[in-house]
Amino acid sequence: IPPDLQLSAVGVFILLMFNNIPSMYHAGQICLRSCKRKTKFATGPFEQAEVRLSVWMRLVVFTLAVLTEIATWSAILTTGVLFILTSSTVELLVRSTVAIMFVQ
Repeated sequence: IPPDLQLSAVGVFILLMFNNIPSMYHAGQICLRSCKRKTKFATGPFEQAEVRLSVWMRLVVFTLAVLTEIATWSAILTTGVLFILTSSTVELLVRSTVAIMFVQ
């Protein structure tokens, strides 16, 4: 497989994967910094309610929700790049460039 094709496939794969970084960053900001949430009662508009969580509980939620997503994303990114670089045929290279990203 030509190295130019492999590098192009890695570039496309990374470009597709990096689309998820802003949502992970936003989820982390919500976990760690939010102080109000919207609530809706059965008969009325949305109202804001205060979020009362300790720093430790916020860190637990951040770890369970956001850090696990980042770890999974990183593992998929590493696996995808290695699979692209070790593909034996052009068909596997092209197929893996987009298919692995959709696993996420």
